[in-house]
Amino acid sequence: MSIRKRGLTYSRQVRPSNQTPNLPSNQWGPFGALFSSCMKPSIPERTRPIGQSRKAPPVKLEVINPPTVEPLSLGLVKQHCRVWADLTEEDELIDFYLASARGWLEGVTARALITQTLRETRTVTDGGTVRLLRAPVQEILTVNGESIGLPKLEGEATLTGLPAGSEVIIEYRAGFGDDPEDVPAHTRHALLLIVGLSYEQRTPISSQTVNEVPNYLQNLIARLSWGGELPPC
Repeated sequence: MSIRKRGLTYSRQVRPSNQTPNLPSNQWGPFGALFSSCMKPSIPERTRPIGQSRKAPPVKLEVINPPTVEPLSLGLVKQHCRVWADLTEEDELIDFYLASARGWLEGVTARALITQTLRETRTVTDGGTVRLLRAPVQEILTVNGESIGLPKLEGEATLTGLPAGSEVIIEYRAGFGDDPEDVPAHTRHALLLIVGLSYEQRTPISSQTVNEVPNYLQNLIARLSWGGELPPC
């Protein structure tokens, strides 16, 4: 449309009311580019974090017993963030960033890093096969409160032999191991970089600020996703 003002004519584009404006990913802070890259529809179906189709029934995930330790030590994170070891004023903040980043990375990649006990409430789709929300699964504990006649576990987190169309409550133990050293180095490296981004960029940024996440970190997270391919350790 054109606007006439004081003898001059200006032209501007009018966005249809049903069109969503494109917001730069850097407006979402240090996780913006990571979030947008991991959640794009162009990601192959085999690397979708939850390993389900778009029309899959909703699944409720609960953490019964959380991890007893974090994949990274406080000392290593402080060294990465270039914080002197004897400066303890921000230890609580760094611990918070670490726990938050670990939970975020687990949600995006659908992988449990340190051993934890989980409960899923879900409806079994046709075929009687389900892919659990966290891998790698160490052990299936109960299905609907029963520990006898458990379904077969295939691969990292796929269950077969469940009655199709039924609602089940599955409790299981998942994670790479009990100790930080059990987590693959590539995964710990990605987590360390995410914590560093949180520490350096603490407040929302404007659209004029350039805050690009390194491509290798985006690619690493995509490869770590449940259903993807783990790089060699």
